Amino acid sequence: MTKVSVDGRAKVRLSKTNTALFLGHVDLTTWDDEEIWRGQKKASNGKWVGRPRAVVPHAVHEERIRRTMTKAHELLRESTYAAVALLRQVVDDEDANYGYRLAAAQQILDRTLPKNQTYHV
Repeated sequence: MTKVSVDGRAKVRLSKTNTALFLGHVDLTTWDDEEIWRGQKKASNGKWVGRPRAVVPHAVHEERIRRTMTKAHELLRESTYAAVALLRQVVDDEDANYGYRLAAAQQILDRTLPKNQTYHV
């Protein structure tokens, strides 16, 4: 049982590994995704040893966020071309509802032409 002070703080005992994590002395880029999400490094035999972390060091949390955002940006990059191609397909489809074609064209223009610029035709 952990003693909690009146102001809500508590003392936590840290292992050497956790202390190194908190101090930023561990290279988290060598950890796989499962280790990052668990906040714990696997043993040399590839198995988990001990209990999962009760406290996740800030560095581990930041690495989780970095990896998640990197994957999200990769997916966005891969999906952008397909999305524009779909909009163009709608614009070019003469059998499609005219309102849908116009909306698709507007989506393309809104995302490709600079804002607040006057165009003279």
